[in-house]
Order: sequence, then C-alpha cells, then structure tokens
Amino acid sequence: MITTFLVTSAAALGLMAVISVDPIIMNKSTVPIFVELQGYNGGLVAKLLRDRIRTIAREAFLARKESTLSYFAENEEALGELADQFKISGVVDALRQVSNLHSYVLYCYIADRGDDLKFSVKGETTTGELFYVSVDGSRDVPTLINAMAERLIERIEPIILAVYYFRKEYASGNFEKSLPLLEHSFRVLPADYKGWPLLFLGRILYRQGSYDGAITKYREALAFDPGLPFAYSRWGEALVAKGDLEGGLAKIRQAIEVSDRADRTRVDAQLAVQLATVYQLLGDVLAANSRDIEAREAYIEGLQSTPSNSGLQTSLAALYMRYGQFQPAIDLLQDALLQRQVDPRTSELLTQALAGRITSSLSSDPETGSSQPTTGINP
Repeated sequence: MITTFLVTSAAALGLMAVISVDPIIMNKSTVPIFVELQGYNGGLVAKLLRDRIRTIAREAFLARKESTLSYFAENEEALGELADQFKISGVVDALRQVSNLHSYVLYCYIADRGDDLKFSVKGETTTGELFYVSVDGSRDVPTLINAMAERLIERIEPIILAVYYFRKEYASGNFEKSLPLLEHSFRVLPADYKGWPLLFLGRILYRQGSYDGAITKYREALAFDPGLPFAYSRWGEALVAKGDLEGGLAKIRQAIEVSDRADRTRVDAQLAVQLATVYQLLGDVLAANSRDIEAREAYIEGLQSTPSNSGLQTSLAALYMRYGQFQPAIDLLQDALLQRQVDPRTSELLTQALAGRITSSLSSDPETGSSQPTTGINP
C-alpha cells in the first residue's frame, strides 16, 4: 500500500476541475519480444492500460466535482481531442487525464524475468521529482495491465479505487478491499477532501446496520466539508432506517438546498450528478413509504436538471410500473440503458415492463381494443 506522495497533494490527487493542456512526453515504451509475439506491442499495452483506468473510474462513478478521474471516466470525446492535439497516446494520455499533474516525462516498460513479467512505469515531473510504480508476479499481460491500472489509481487518487471496490463489495457487506483503501485515502487526502472517505466509511457502517455509527461519520465528514451534500442525504437515509421518516426526509432535502447554494462556476455537470443522486434517494424513500405523488415530483424535479440520468429514469419507471403505466416506463428504461448499458436492475425492469405491456394488450376489450382503465399517477 502506498502511503506517501512525491508531488504536492493538490496536484497528485488530481483535484482540479478542469483539465490542463500541458502535454506529457512519452520518451520510451518498450516490451520484450516474447510479449510482442503474443500480440501486445508497446502501443497496445498502453491503450489497454488507459482503457482499464477509464473502466475503473467509470464504475467508481464518484460524483465529485474536484475529481479529474471522474471527468476522465465521463468525457471520452474530450480525451480524444486532447490526444490528437498533442500527438499523445496510451499511458501518456491516460495519466495526463487521470492525474492532471504538471508535465511528465514517462517511461513505460515490461521486462521478462523468466518466471514472470515486471510491468513498470517511471515518471518525472517538471520539478525533477521522480516516482516509480511496478507490478509483477504473472506472465499474463492482461493481468499485469489490470494490476498496473489499480496501482496507478491508488498512487494518484486512491479514493477512486476505494469507491470502485466499495461498489463491488456493497451487496455482500464484506468490505475487505474498500475499507483499508478508504482509511488510506483519509490519511493521505488534504483536509478539504477528507469528507469523501468519511462519507463512504459511514456507508459501510450503515450497510452493517450501525446507523448511529454511520451518522457519526457523516457528522465528521461535514466538519471537514460543510458543503458536501451526500453527507446530509446519507445522514437522512440513516435517520429513516432508525424510524425517523420526517427527520430523514428533512436531511435529504437539506442536501438539495446545500447543492443549490454550491458554487456553480465549478463543473456544472458534476454538480448535476450530485443533485440527481440526492433527488433519486429522496424519491426512493418517499416511494418506499407509499408517498408516490411526492416521489414522482422528486424524480421529475431531478430530471429537469439531468434529463438523461439513468438512476432517476429507472426509479421513475419503477413507479410508473406500479400503476400499470408500462409505455412511459419502457421509454424511460430504454433511455436509461443507453446511458448505462450494463445495469441489471434496469434490464430486469425493462423486461417486466415489456411483459406488462403485452399482458395489458391481451386483456384489452376485444371489441373496442381499449384497455381497462387503471388508476394511478399521470406520467
């Protein structure tokens, strides 16, 4: 586990909101002949490494305005334009976008050690500071690429890797990898950003049923960052779990108020992602407590700022399906799948909605061709 950084924390953690246009120079990218004979030349290895970093960042889905890794995950077109402009590719492009550091000279190479391969990256900053990252223990190139991607993310912005594993481990409740990464992130992040690991440490406690412990972590997160909307919304979620529905709803709505007061000069797209997540939680809590009209209003209000947010679309579709309104649900779910193609819940709901529409059509009046009226909320 890497516990120190060799460059300034604000730069090394990639905490600027806008990607700089300073180029990074790749002086050398080499692989041994054995690796080339497997079809992995230097350019392909670099491309696969970049793609793996992007996948991890996307799956982490950290809606943090200051995270360039989140920006890297969402803005592939901008990355391509930047790479074309400066004639950079592979790991150079990846690290340029991931870290947003000052200019680097990078050396990426794989060495054949007989029993295994060693994949190494050496970086030098414009100030002359060096860092080295290496992985070994396998002769399988894809395995090494995945390990290097994780090591680089841990080195540059460990909270992203922590959240990536948190999302994978949440269903099981076994936070074997994410918990130490979150604790590591808390130690190395600057004070202004310690709220984020505390937020997810709170969510681990919530998942384990320790609602008071979770609230304590959310309070600590807000002590570092009073403007962190998710700390309010998850605090509200914990209050609801404790049986305080109105208190919980008030906290979630407070998260929306905090987001509305945020500095909108900084990355509006990321602010919208934050708001969408809070609106979805608000709607889901209301829907779970049979307050469907209010839930629908929350989803629609969230969609007004982020019309293509897949989470809001899926939750609103589920609400429509509750009232037999299958066609608007299908429209929403199809749009949601365009945004996040690998989403089991959305895919399952779409299958159910299509089946519901067929059943509803078969039960239509045979003479008029009109379905029996259903009661519910209008789309």
